[in-house]
Amino acid sequence: MKVHFKRLAAAAVAVAMSLSLSVSAFAAEPTGTLEVSGEELQGKTVTAVRMFRSRVTVVPSEEPEGESTIQYDSYVLEDAWVEFFTAEEGDEDKDNRVMLSKLQEISGYETLNASDTENVKAAAAEYVASLWDGEESSDGATNLVEFAKKARVWAYTELTGASANESLAALKTEKVAEKPDSAEEGSNAGVATFENMTPGYYLVFPEGGSFGYDEIEGVEVATGIIYQRGTDAILVNVPNKTDGKTEVNIKSSYPTVDKTVDDDNDSNNEPDNDYSDDGTANVGDTVEFKLTSFVPDMTDYENYYFKFVDTLTGLAYDEEAGVTVKFGSGTSALTLNSKDNSGEVEVTYQANTLTIDLGDLKALAAEYNGSKLQIGAGWPITVTYQATITADALKGDAAKNDVHVEYGNDPGDLDKSTPDESDVYSYKLDIHKYGDDAVQEYLSGAKFVLSEKDNLGELHIAADGEYKGKVVNAAGTLIEGATDSTDSNKPYLISLVDTGTPNAGVNYRVAAAEDETPVYVVTTNETQAVTIDGLEGGKTYYLYEVEAPTGYNKLKAPIKVEVIVDPDKANARFDDDEPNKYDEVSFTKPLYVVNDAPNTVASAEIKAQNKTGVELPETGSIGTIGLTVAGVVIVAIGLFAMPRKKKDQD
Repeated sequence: MKVHFKRLAAAAVAVAMSLSLSVSAFAAEPTGTLEVSGEELQGKTVTAVRMFRSRVTVVPSEEPEGESTIQYDSYVLEDAWVEFFTAEEGDEDKDNRVMLSKLQEISGYETLNASDTENVKAAAAEYVASLWDGEESSDGATNLVEFAKKARVWAYTELTGASANESLAALKTEKVAEKPDSAEEGSNAGVATFENMTPGYYLVFPEGGSFGYDEIEGVEVATGIIYQRGTDAILVNVPNKTDGKTEVNIKSSYPTVDKTVDDDNDSNNEPDNDYSDDGTANVGDTVEFKLTSFVPDMTDYENYYFKFVDTLTGLAYDEEAGVTVKFGSGTSALTLNSKDNSGEVEVTYQANTLTIDLGDLKALAAEYNGSKLQIGAGWPITVTYQATITADALKGDAAKNDVHVEYGNDPGDLDKSTPDESDVYSYKLDIHKYGDDAVQEYLSGAKFVLSEKDNLGELHIAADGEYKGKVVNAAGTLIEGATDSTDSNKPYLISLVDTGTPNAGVNYRVAAAEDETPVYVVTTNETQAVTIDGLEGGKTYYLYEVEAPTGYNKLKAPIKVEVIVDPDKANARFDDDEPNKYDEVSFTKPLYVVNDAPNTVASAEIKAQNKTGVELPETGSIGTIGLTVAGVVIVAIGLFAMPRKKKDQD
């Protein structure tokens, strides 16, 4: 924006020097090209209305190798704009026009009437030039911004009202912004190109609904209520380069949406209850999603409709919890809940599509604003809801879901934003059981259970008694299905579902709430690794062998498996020999760490070896103690018997 202010400062000088230059002008009937770009302009209509017609000259550089510059010799107000500069007390629209008395004050005329057309035109040029009072002046910036806002509102009303201003329409040019070749995939950037334009001073503004914004140091657009210009109209000289070209950027922001997820864990170095673009969770877990958009500038419309459309894949919306919609931020935020405010927040959930319809947003704003602004242009709209990860999430790489917003003044023909996606990932373990050194083979009959606890001790399947066929510890206490005394909702063992597809590479998955008959024990086969799917990343798991294949020895300790999805965590732990070795680690490429040794990235293979042969007792074992005691007894008997035998011989 500042660059346009600088150009207007130059215009002020030009007015003072009007017609004083004798440098040769552009060729007869010169024209210029205007390129208007913006990050959110693609597919939007941009309007340029000439306010002043200008005479342009090229000023050669005083330096031999210097570049020529553009100079505006004069500015002549177009007749269609005279009404805008001649507002008087009592006019209904005087707030969106320039007061005639202000022109008289600036120009120094003793009297100035609306009928004095030529004097009004001259005074208008001086007035506009006077708005900018220095390159670093915030007051000048504010004055010029307010002027642009008034000009846009008046021009838009004149161009679209019941009795259209044909004279003003003759000065208007419209172009639809197209996607530039340099734009990245998914970008909403657009460029509107105006060619063969008569040199002059133009009011340029994008399609209604956008709220313009200034970049305020330390304030990001997405963090809360932002300081706004009130309009994203700009004032620009065409041309402003010696090649007859003008390039400007409009900081417009049409409704877009950002989707994030709170997976309630620290898998990505974020604290709990913090949102990130993607997340990870077990099948059956409930996560919270947040959708963030912004209130558009609805000034130009009587009605403005707004809705969120969210497609859920591998997720089930929690209808009981409902949807919360918040306008603004902090203690002044207006919060509506679909349960309590169903008239304002209409929620439908059909065929995996969640629609949050706010209806006529302008009417909603009028209802709640009253004497206190609670829904303002540019204010954030934050939507939160909960969803559960379903078994369908395992059919792809993640529980993939995307959302877009639909908006506009015609409910039957709403514009759509670019979709934004937030994925929730789950992970698998491939248990490769093999015997002795036959690592390329698979050993059947080994049975394992999975837990997040490393202190369960020796586990086995009870052969008889009350818990026959169930997993118990060395003391015979039931572990299968038991709960941790420190967390009544956390089982000792992770419950699973046998998918019944041993040849499809997926044998078991984490049980969801709707699964009525979960299992806890997985059994290896002789053809492939046994897979446990649907596990949350960022956690540590322990595989306990509860029964070894016949003829093999059971593992004495559980296999520790960590699933790391944060490259920073992986590098901090394992990059001693090679800095940034694990930069590729991500939600889609996890690092599995088995017994503190990292696998290759994305390899979920957990190698578990069983050995055959007689297992000799270890030092300190009951068997060793028994042999030791027996030996001591034998030696003692021998020592005791030797003197007696000698005595007998005597």
